[in-house]
Amino acid sequence: MKPLDHIVFVVDDDRGLRLALSTLLKDAGHDVETAGDGPEALSLLQDRPCDIVLLDIGLPSMSGLDVLARARALETPPLVIMMTADDTPETVLESVRRQAFRYLRKPFPPNAIAEVVNDALRSAAGLSFEVVS
Repeated sequence: MKPLDHIVFVVDDDRGLRLALSTLLKDAGHDVETAGDGPEALSLLQDRPCDIVLLDIGLPSMSGLDVLARARALETPPLVIMMTADDTPETVLESVRRQAFRYLRKPFPPNAIAEVVNDALRSAAGLSFEVVS
């Protein structure tokens, strides 16, 4: 498969899930970096801009929602796809307020992740929205 020349960060404290998603995305032609917690993810984002971040909400030492807020504040913010088993209305609403591109409830079919990333990349052109409460 021809490389897509897109950089995707996978941020999750579950090492097995990081490896599985990374492998699937690499097989789909993406350049992939991984991180196991929020500070490591933010360090990666400062060192190497990316197009998409797959981000777990329940990270150790720092919430994925806080990482989302900081990622969206970057000069060239990536699209962030939240991944979590926590689908309470408060969590979903906070993800939207902090401008998550999409919200995936775990567990999700692993083979669907490349499609989700490709959909996000196709939608990236001209994407802009505001949440008004």
